[in-house]
Amino acid sequence: MMDKLNPCATPPIVAGPGGSGGSLASELAALVAGAQGGQASAQAFAALRAGVAHPEVLMQAVKALEAERRRTLVPADAFEMWRRYGGLLARRGLLDAAGPALDIALALVPDDYPTLVDAGTAAFMMADLATAERHFGRASALRPNESAPLATLAAAAARQQRPREAREFAERAIALGADTVTLHLAIARADLSEGLTERSEARLTAQLERAGVSDANRVALLDLRAEARDAQGHVADAFADYTDRNAILERTHTARIAQELPERRIDQARRLARHFAGARADAWQAHSGTDTDTNPDTLGASLARGHVFLLGFPRSGTTLIEKALASHPDFVAL
Repeated sequence: MMDKLNPCATPPIVAGPGGSGGSLASELAALVAGAQGGQASAQAFAALRAGVAHPEVLMQAVKALEAERRRTLVPADAFEMWRRYGGLLARRGLLDAAGPALDIALALVPDDYPTLVDAGTAAFMMADLATAERHFGRASALRPNESAPLATLAAAAARQQRPREAREFAERAIALGADTVTLHLAIARADLSEGLTERSEARLTAQLERAGVSDANRVALLDLRAEARDAQGHVADAFADYTDRNAILERTHTARIAQELPERRIDQARRLARHFAGARADAWQAHSGTDTDTNPDTLGASLARGHVFLLGFPRSGTTLIEKALASHPDFVAL
């Protein structure tokens, strides 16, 4: 596990394009190839400390250390290495690995503001709200005039049903001039948790009408507005928001879904619907048993009065209903 590594050890590298420093990476690669690992590592770490975040520079830094046959780092270089490495992992979406890497960096330099923000962001995106609050709380203490940590603290408090605390953080951020989607989401969520559904919906609608709202923020806004509308009994409007949200998610994740899923759930459902629409019911019951049959696959099938298909949204209670029905002697759940 990464969190058990020696903080002064060199991390594994995830290579790829991004950031600035491509020409420097090529220069470092040439130095390493020319058996000048010492000069390459010195230049690489100078660049990292200066703020260069290019993953190839990070990779060449490790290769330079390997060329020197140096497997450990001095603490200052170790901090830069783990901080940049954790940030790289976070930008790639590898949040479960980014968190431990950033924790190592913070163990070396506990009060580095950018690292606290990166670690807090990774934790928040992983729904580890307690850790996110700890990191952003420390970041806010270090820089009380920065609004970004306060906005995220407001969001974390709202998600944990602490509306009064969420508003306190939000008001402090607003006083500093903040006007971010994250901040308005936190306030709208606090309103919703206190039953102020119309006010929540109005705030979310105003944010959706802003120019330049990112896809990720638009998904969050639509999701929460659907909850507010549903709470008011506006089911059709809520369903429309969920439909718009799903369309964005499908568009932004099409490539990954195609790579990871051989068949989408909706396509699978349509295929099964077409199959069973034309299938003969007696073929399903060809091996029906009796109520005394000991085979669980055919128990009671000959006396079945009908079939019921239980459908619902994820996490909407369908499994609980299935278990409740299955506990009745007249039901057989598949």
